[in-house]
Amino acid sequence: MKKTLMVLLPALFCAASFLNASQPEVLTWSFAKSGPADPNPSWLASHDMRGGRVADGVWRVTEDQPIGLGQLDLWLNPSAGLPALAVTLGFRELPGTDLAINLHNAAGEIVTADLFGNLAESARLGRTDTFIVPLSRFPDAVRVSIRRIKGPVEMHGVVAFPVLESLDDLTAAQKEEFARLLGERLAPESGGGSLRRAATATTRPAATAAMLDATDYPVRYWSGAMDASAAFPADCGGTCYRFFTNLYLSLFPEVEGADKVSFTSSSSALEQVFNGRGMVAMASIPPTDAECAAFEAKFGHSLTVVPIALDAVEVLVNPANQLSNISFKTLRKVFGRDERGSGYWDSNSGLSGPILVAGGHPTYGTSRFFAERVLNGGVFRPDMATLDVAYADGVEEFVAGNRNAIGFAQHTRRTYPVKALALNENGTSVAVDACTVNDGTYPLTRHLYLVVATDNPASLPEPVRRFADLLLSREGQLAVANAGSFPLSAGAVRASRRLLALP
Repeated sequence: MKKTLMVLLPALFCAASFLNASQPEVLTWSFAKSGPADPNPSWLASHDMRGGRVADGVWRVTEDQPIGLGQLDLWLNPSAGLPALAVTLGFRELPGTDLAINLHNAAGEIVTADLFGNLAESARLGRTDTFIVPLSRFPDAVRVSIRRIKGPVEMHGVVAFPVLESLDDLTAAQKEEFARLLGERLAPESGGGSLRRAATATTRPAATAAMLDATDYPVRYWSGAMDASAAFPADCGGTCYRFFTNLYLSLFPEVEGADKVSFTSSSSALEQVFNGRGMVAMASIPPTDAECAAFEAKFGHSLTVVPIALDAVEVLVNPANQLSNISFKTLRKVFGRDERGSGYWDSNSGLSGPILVAGGHPTYGTSRFFAERVLNGGVFRPDMATLDVAYADGVEEFVAGNRNAIGFAQHTRRTYPVKALALNENGTSVAVDACTVNDGTYPLTRHLYLVVATDNPASLPEPVRRFADLLLSREGQLAVANAGSFPLSAGAVRASRRLLALP
């Protein structure tokens, strides 16, 4: 049974009672409590729940509910000026649980999406149930939204209270006073300047952060959210799922269930467009020349194919494996049907026994890309275990649980203990990171695509154009980075915006 993350408050309160300092005003939102609610702390205007149901002291949203249904909102008192908020979530860790924390301003616009990634995965990796929301970095935020993305949710309660992240959370005057009391002197850059508003609290590689923070990086043209009735139908491959969902729900925040959105493989998403059953698809592979020609012959106009992000495919092994890199030649022998090796690990790996091979179903976009790049268009070995390549409970979990396993999967933050190998295509081993993906030196770098069924993007419905505007902006590319993929450069974003006739 998966463990339950517990909220441990009594010890915290007992320890705090001995301090000669102001006691924190704590929100204790327990779903087990009956009777009148506790008064809100002064920093909180209100809190409310949407979607799901409370029974036996647990707020539940079942796995079969539509994408995005279920959220808990903390409405902040703007006059409180909180530097940061500690939010502790008492939830049960269940397979498939996907939660996010988003911040919104007074107009209902999203300030930052997917602040900590999937909270369930982040809690497991960080071995904590408490998240520090850096409000000083987002001064416009008035609502902290704990939103279910998908999967089952079982939550016992929420505890929140103000905290300081660091001295940087203080104003310049407060820093000077703090230094005066200590008899210290602040360095010039610490004492006087205004606080820089960070793009996100999520740790990102320096190269990615610098790129997104560049002054010439394109920003969103249209502001604000749209009415739920404007939500448009779309088909989304699993590789794009996470950032698509967060941006879609930020544009249509009142949507209780995105029943117009189909989450499937990239191949199936494109197939919907090819057959005229959908206008918008997001995929990890572009349509082939033959597919584009067939579409144009059938409908009398061409498709518009737009790069929207960078991504990478990783080769994963169990941490017990001593290999640090692997060549394409060896990969062909391991994964291919036509060029088979011995099928057993050699001494360099530190393992013995048969190689267990895992990857995506051959029709998946990631598998088609891997077969084209690594197998030179060849066919996978028939005994390869076909599992999910976008989510943790597929190839990643399989490799973590089998010492002799090797598999390929989409690059993302890892939930289970696995090791990504550097790849050697032409004599030089290259590991995946933001730099090697952006400069294209990592051999399994690819683009992710937005495909629209028109050759006149200016005629697209406004909701689709508004979504594309959000996606191809600093805010949208930040969501891409937070989801585990890689943002486009400023120049590439501008080029993609031109393809869609965006301002």
